[in-house]
Amino acid sequence: MADTARARLLYDALQSDEAFAARGFKAVYDPAIGVILERAGHFRGLWTTWADHYMWIAGGTSEASFATPTLSAALAFTLSEVIESGSGSVFAWATAKKAEPDSS
Repeated sequence: MADTARARLLYDALQSDEAFAARGFKAVYDPAIGVILERAGHFRGLWTTWADHYMWIAGGTSEASFATPTLSAALAFTLSEVIESGSGSVFAWATAKKAEPDSS
C-alpha cells in the first residue's frame, strides 16, 4: 500500500510543473498505488512509495528501477528521464548525474 501523503506530495509537485504538462504528460493520483504517469493515453510508469522511499516502476517492467527517499530526487528523475529522454532508465539518469560537475 502506498504512503498516501508522500504520493500526494509528488502528484502535487508534478501538477504544478509547467514542463510536465507542456510535454503532454498527465499524472493520475491513486491513493491505493501512488502516482501513475501517462502520455497520450499510454502508461509511462508509476511512482509508488514503500519504507519512506519513492519507487519508480517504468512502463513495461514489474520492478522498481529507481528509489529515493526525497521528493526532490523523485521529481528530478521524472523531469529529466521520463519527460526529457522518455526512457525512464535509471542507468541513463545516473550516468548523466555523474557527468555533472560537483557543486559542493
